Amino acid sequence: MKRHSIFRKITAICLVLTIFIAATPTIFARDSGSTRKGTSLYPLYWTAYEPCFTADAPLDEARWKANIDWVADKLLPYGYNMVTTDGWLGGSTQTTENGYLLKYNDNWEHDWQYWADYCNSKGLEMGVYYNPLWIIDSVRDDPTKTIIGTNIPVQDIYTAGFADVTKEGAKEYIQGYVNYFKNMGVRFLRVDFLCWFETGAGSAGAPEGVPAWGSENYAKALRWITEAAGDDMEISLVMPNSFNHAANEVLYGDMMRVDTDTTNGDWTWLNAGSFGDERQTWNDRFCQWANPFQGLTGFSDIGGRGNLTLDGDFLRIQNFTGAYADNEKRSAISLFTMAGSPLAVASQYDTIGDNLSYLTNPEILALKKDGFVGKPIYYNGSPFEPSYSGGPDTGSRDSERWIGQTSNGDWVVALFNRSNTTTTKSIDFKQILGISGGSVHDIWNHTNLGYMASYTATLAPHDVSLVIITPDWTDTSAVRYEAEVASFRNGAHFNNDHTDCSGNGFVDRLSGDYPGSNVLFGVNAPYSGMYTVSVGYANATGATSTAQLDVRNVSGEMRQSATVQMPALSSWNDWGETSVQLPLQQGLNLITITRRASDTGAFNLDYIDVKAADISNPGFEAGNLNGWIATGSNCGVDASDVYSGNYKCYFWSDSSFTQRISQTFSLPNGTYLVSATVKQYSGTPEVCRMELSGFGGTSARYTAIPHGNEYTPIYDMVTVTNGSLNLAFFESAGGSANLQIDNVKIIPCGTVDNFGFETGNISGWSAAGSSLGVDNSDVYQGNYKCYFWNSGSFSQKVEQIVTGLGDGLHTVTVWVKQSSGSPSVCQMELSDYGGEPVYSKIPYSSDYMQISGTVYVINGQVKVTFEETGTGCNLQIDCIVIK
Repeated sequence: MKRHSIFRKITAICLVLTIFIAATPTIFARDSGSTRKGTSLYPLYWTAYEPCFTADAPLDEARWKANIDWVADKLLPYGYNMVTTDGWLGGSTQTTENGYLLKYNDNWEHDWQYWADYCNSKGLEMGVYYNPLWIIDSVRDDPTKTIIGTNIPVQDIYTAGFADVTKEGAKEYIQGYVNYFKNMGVRFLRVDFLCWFETGAGSAGAPEGVPAWGSENYAKALRWITEAAGDDMEISLVMPNSFNHAANEVLYGDMMRVDTDTTNGDWTWLNAGSFGDERQTWNDRFCQWANPFQGLTGFSDIGGRGNLTLDGDFLRIQNFTGAYADNEKRSAISLFTMAGSPLAVASQYDTIGDNLSYLTNPEILALKKDGFVGKPIYYNGSPFEPSYSGGPDTGSRDSERWIGQTSNGDWVVALFNRSNTTTTKSIDFKQILGISGGSVHDIWNHTNLGYMASYTATLAPHDVSLVIITPDWTDTSAVRYEAEVASFRNGAHFNNDHTDCSGNGFVDRLSGDYPGSNVLFGVNAPYSGMYTVSVGYANATGATSTAQLDVRNVSGEMRQSATVQMPALSSWNDWGETSVQLPLQQGLNLITITRRASDTGAFNLDYIDVKAADISNPGFEAGNLNGWIATGSNCGVDASDVYSGNYKCYFWSDSSFTQRISQTFSLPNGTYLVSATVKQYSGTPEVCRMELSGFGGTSARYTAIPHGNEYTPIYDMVTVTNGSLNLAFFESAGGSANLQIDNVKIIPCGTVDNFGFETGNISGWSAAGSSLGVDNSDVYQGNYKCYFWNSGSFSQKVEQIVTGLGDGLHTVTVWVKQSSGSPSVCQMELSDYGGEPVYSKIPYSSDYMQISGTVYVINGQVKVTFEETGTGCNLQIDCIVIK
């Protein structure tokens, strides 16, 4: 059968047919290198779609080469490390003895292997667009073409362009095709026209004569493909029906298309659809949702690390034109970033124009490399799709407000405006994210917006605001990961029908009705060692419920598992916490909580807290000194004049006294920032300090606590080499002296030399320019700060290369104050980490504010630079931390 149409992109004709969808059974997601990564093996790649679509013809070999060379030169430095062919294969007839295509097109000089090798020589990997179920006409007509490993002619399993999976030899043919490409070094296979195979003629343009093999045979074919692909080849499923909420695709796919073809790749496609299929309604088969906004929202509950990568199709970034073009370009990239869809560039060397910067924002690339996947805000646990084909979405999810957490616990928020009029969008951090507040950084503008408890953006038509939030955690010793934005799998399900949970909701259906249901978190550990993992849960079954908590690395190797015991609570509106110790490796860890068939009871999962140093009673919220050892009798805990929460610790006596409280922690070897918020306002102590000891160093470290009428933060940085740390607060004073202590923290961090300039100079830092110094006036913490200042024109830099970092996502924070003059340049720059520089602009502020920048380190280091250029300007710098 000579059908050019089966090998080219076509108009999706979705049948409007109401079908009965049975209750979805427990579906166990495919476990592969791709799904564990979170955003696929190739979150950044280039595709040959555009030249084929615009010419409606096969790809020219010379253009293929020119684009490979361009990608290697312009995109590979940013992490775009794969190029792939696309469709229009009708001119391909030359095959191996087993009926496998030798090359993309008969007119090409070189075969697949040549081009795979050429890509490798450029530092790139090659992907292939091909469906291993296909049998081309020249193979059908040639009885000498035999199924690999057999004497069966390939023509014996041919039916209407496909391999008939009910016939002998079909498995060997299909798996042989996958291995054929895999043995060339191909690790990405884009498998198209799947709905044609499953539901036959009339399915999205399938011609007469194509039989419907049905969902059972479709699942069999996918199973054979993924068995051959194994752990390290990515299977991208294109044009699937996605019946029963993609039950078969979740089982056997790594990536799944969720909308119509890109075609022109403009705002109409992104917001409405393409090929004339422009709608916000739902169809019961391909394509269920017409546009990326709806498709990525509708399937968001089966996307994420350990689940499918949701594929919004390709980006022709230059085709967003008109008055809102800049807004639309940023919206497209932001949406794909939030949903975990690859940034698949279809633009070419001679069509992209001046749009490369949209695709190379280093802070977005850091999120992609981290495996970050967010979710739209869920209003309730109802499905997004309606109960009938052709109906509108149920409104259960907000396609214009997205949230998610990075592997180091920071929050990412995107607010979109899909409308044609200016609008305002907001998010309350406590209600939606479960945090009291945090420092907000604008990813597109590279500006810092300060500390906020909520965020509101006024958005022009088609615009987006994308921010990253460094949280102010409730439990100061832990990083909290919310279950509702993690990956819920195998029957686990979002809900918010009970009160008082942390954040926007929780995950339910962790019960015997859904054996194997689980939630997976991606957790970046700063150092290897034992961590305390606390599980926030609800259990009103009347008896203890159990679950398995395990940790694996990104290769899938089990590190350790433990059984979690969750005692019964009074009601489903009550939340408790239980803890286990788990070994984490430096870098990315996959922590999964599973309700096994062998477990008892049921529970709802709210969050996990991950603690390197398990501080007992860090804010004295127990109302006493539990967890602390007191030496002396002149201390207590009360509720007056607290810094945060309900209680503080105090030292006080109207006569001479010596007082110490201390606590010893076991924690992984590494560097830690130890801090507290203190106030010493009465009397004149002889000694008043924070003490760090027992960490393997030659001597204890002391941080003086200054006298003042307001609470002030104090910090010290310590490198632990023996797995232990003793923290103490000590005061020796005559009568009527006090000390107040609150909000004690121990945070893993990178080793920044002289991080707070407490040496009284810039030792550890390199300076360019002479308009800087270190003094003790108007400091943020401790006794010193670094400052830039000149009454005339000046340019000043100070920088440090911080080494010893684990590869992965790192956030650099610093407290700054730029309160005089109007500098032309005032910024923090992060560089030399293995990617392009990240700039974080420092705004004017009359008070100290925390700014941040995020990078994905691949070489164990980052250079931190502060720079200012201006006349009569200042900059104050204190407390530089890398987490």
